[in-house]
Amino acid sequence: SFFLVEARKEWEEKAWVSIERALSLDPGLAQAYAARGSLAWTLANGFPHERAAADFRRALALDPNLVDARWRLGRLYMHVGLFEKALAELTAAQRLAPDELRALNRIGMVYLFQQRYESALAAFDKLPEQSLDDERLAPLTYLGRYDEARRVTEACLRKNPQDASAASGYAVLLARTGDFAGAEEYIGRTLRNDRGLSHFHHAEYHVASAYALMGKKAAAVEWLRAGGRARNALLPAVP
Repeated sequence: SFFLVEARKEWEEKAWVSIERALSLDPGLAQAYAARGSLAWTLANGFPHERAAADFRRALALDPNLVDARWRLGRLYMHVGLFEKALAELTAAQRLAPDELRALNRIGMVYLFQQRYESALAAFDKLPEQSLDDERLAPLTYLGRYDEARRVTEACLRKNPQDASAASGYAVLLARTGDFAGAEEYIGRTLRNDRGLSHFHHAEYHVASAYALMGKKAAAVEWLRAGGRARNALLPAVP
């Protein structure tokens, strides 16, 4: 998926050609529409929400049981703040495939953005430990369970010292607990680990949240706007 890795132009071009070739042979091929939506919905392409969603919905009209399309449409809805629609698609994906960990993970993320922190933790706790990264950090932080949140951060950064999401999430925790110097340190660590990948907008949002908690309103707004311009992504406000 070019969402999670840096796109190489020649590979992306081959993927587009293959998808269009498949659709020319079979215009009713649901998997091809799902693949086209997934290929389009990346940072490099500016996250064209409507275009990608149309392809995912077309795939589901052709095959309502296509789990990959339901999960991807739910993830897209989550990113633009359509939480109830996101939950509908993600829970449908999980009903169709109870072992679909991606859907359960994103259900937890929707609960997090809805500020339903206990529900978010309950969803994440159903996932195998090896499939988790820093997902529990934010709900633990906002519930005031700081020691547990610190342990999550330490484990994430031991596993991947360049984990920008964990570093930025920890900056929020430090800002909430009054350690502004520590928060600035972890913001710097976050920015040094920006590799231009699609999911870095979550880290940018955390940086904005940390600045807001430190009373640096102009910096917070700047980071929210920068993330929105670069990623065309809408993430909800969390206190």
